[in-house]
Amino acid sequence: MYESGSRDPRNVALVLTAIAAAIITLVGVAISVALSAAERRADLAALAAVGAPAERRRALMASQALVVGGLGCTLEVGLGTFVAFTARSTTGSPDFVVPWWNLAAIGIAVPLLAALVAALCTRGRMPLVRRAE
Repeated sequence: MYESGSRDPRNVALVLTAIAAAIITLVGVAISVALSAAERRADLAALAAVGAPAERRRALMASQALVVGGLGCTLEVGLGTFVAFTARSTTGSPDFVVPWWNLAAIGIAVPLLAALVAALCTRGRMPLVRRAE
């Protein structure tokens, strides 16, 4: 159907959709983790005060990003698969091809990338907080 060396436009659309979904998910996870870190600043400062290493705070932020990203990607892949299967059955399309690599990239790689970014962006030292007397 396509000449050798040419790209199937459906594959390009799937890759672009996967990239867009990954970016949207990463932005959502970043916002969630940043708001949580701002809310838990006192708890993180207490951890630092009792001698918890910076790696512990980084691990907490990374695990939260992994859970939020994993949950979001699982729902995203599940809902997207349901919509695609429903659209296929309503349009009468005879074939249903599952893009396993794109689903794996979204479902596995994106939460891991979100956890890595959260761990790298978490401060090693806590800023000094002035207490009201």
